[in-house]
Amino acid sequence: MAGDTPIVVAHAEDGVDRLMIYLHGACGDIHSPKAWSDVSAKYATLVAIRGDRRCDPTSERTYWSDATERHQARIEAAIAEVEAAGKIHFAPENVILMGYSQNAQIAEELVRAYPDRYPRVILGGIPVPPSASHLANVRAVAVLGGERELVMHMRVGMWALTAKHIPARFALFPKARHGEFGPDGARVMDETLEWLTQK
Repeated sequence: MAGDTPIVVAHAEDGVDRLMIYLHGACGDIHSPKAWSDVSAKYATLVAIRGDRRCDPTSERTYWSDATERHQARIEAAIAEVEAAGKIHFAPENVILMGYSQNAQIAEELVRAYPDRYPRVILGGIPVPPSASHLANVRAVAVLGGERELVMHMRVGMWALTAKHIPARFALFPKARHGEFGPDGARVMDETLEWLTQK
């Protein structure tokens, strides 16, 4: 959208027409997916979008309000910008949505409100159990947590998803605390994206 904050884009390999939207955590680093952008390039063009509220007047870090419609409008504007620059079209069935921490919950809300837009979802470090009702129409959902954070609620939510016949997968980032990808993050993301894109 005009006047919005800049997005961060990591282009996919030639011939890959899939898009991955990344929503960073509250006051998180929009550049953190660089840790695995070489891997993600095999599967999708990665577009990271900043939150709509500053964490501090002097900081570039942001968090997300609960304005779901506004977030969707910003995502659509970012997609349109990337499509225009690359002269490519990303069909809804080829869009992956990833939210981390606070924004795993925002991602769930987007899926609930716009189920046709987000068939594949990654929830990283979600602070509450994933909601089977919000994710009822997805093709697949991956739930990711850090080895050094509390993950039992993530596992419980994942089991609830599979009980509702929603394809779901849980994985740990080794040696990672909340908000981190850890030293083996690229491998975990590679395995996650390979599984997700086959669904």
